[in-house]
Amino acid sequence: MVTSFEYRLHPVGPVLGGMVLHPIGQATEVLRFYREFTASQPDELQTWAGILTLPDGNLVVALVPCYVGSLDEGERLLRPLRRFGAPIADTIAPLPYVAMQQLFDAAFPPGRLNYWKSALADHLADEVIAATVEYVKKVPSPHTAILFAELHGTYSRVGKTQTAYFHRDLQYDAIILSGWTDLANTERNIVWTASFSRYGSPTWRAPRMSMIWGMRVRTAPAPPTAIITRD
Repeated sequence: MVTSFEYRLHPVGPVLGGMVLHPIGQATEVLRFYREFTASQPDELQTWAGILTLPDGNLVVALVPCYVGSLDEGERLLRPLRRFGAPIADTIAPLPYVAMQQLFDAAFPPGRLNYWKSALADHLADEVIAATVEYVKKVPSPHTAILFAELHGTYSRVGKTQTAYFHRDLQYDAIILSGWTDLANTERNIVWTASFSRYGSPTWRAPRMSMIWGMRVRTAPAPPTAIITRD
C-alpha cells in the first residue's frame, strides 16, 4: 500500500510551445511527418499530434510541441515543424509552463458525457494513420478529439521492472477523447469510439484502458459517475 509520494521539482519556463494547425485534407501527410519528427527528439522537446474540431466547425490536424530549454535552441529545433506543409495557423510562442499545461482545458469542460479509450504502441504504423484519417471523417460529435501523445527521454530509460509502470519502451499513447452533450447521442458515440479502437487494435502492444463518465442528473449539477475498464 502506497501512503506517500515524494517529488523532485525543477524550475521550468518560459517554455516554447503552442499549436501548428493544418487542414484535415493534409492529415495523412502531417501524421507521417509527425512520426518522422518525433523519431529523434532531445529530452527537452515533446511533441503531440491531434485531430480536433475548431469552433467554426472545421476539422484540423494539430502539431503540439513543448520545448523546455533555451528559447533560441527551441526555435531552431521547431523550425522544420513550423515550415512543414501549408499550415493555417501557428500559435507557437514563449509561454508559462502552466499555460502550456492548460492549453486544452477549454476544449474539455466539466458536465459533458465522455467515453475515452487509449492504447500504447512503439510505432505509428501506416495502418493507424489510415484508420485515424478514415474514422475522423465520420466522427459523430464536434467535441471529440484524437491525440497521439509521444513519450521519451528519462521516462523511457527507466527499467521496465524498476517501477510499477512497465511499458516504458512504448513511445506513443493513442487517445480517443470522445465527448458529447446530448444523452440521446450516447450509443452513437460509444459505438463509433469502440469501433475505431478495435480497428487499430492489431498494431497496439499494450492493453487499452477505457473510461466512461458523465452526469447522473442532466438538469442539475451532480457528482460524476465513472466506469474504468481494461479490454
